[in-house]
Amino acid sequence: MSNYPATDGALDERVRRALSRGHTIDITTTGRRSGLPRRIELVFHNIDGHIVISGLPGRR
Repeated sequence: MSNYPATDGALDERVRRALSRGHTIDITTTGRRSGLPRRIELVFHNIDGHIVISGLPGRR
């Protein structure tokens, strides 16, 4: 069950411009049991128009 309405998958122009360059993305999710926010930083690259996402290993 999603908290967000379904979309047709089309990207907003601001999002499209941001994804045209490689950079980092911060994603925050809410823990299912704890209800606490969990943040992860991902690196992405735009290679020939395809978005490639890579997680960086963090300290454990």
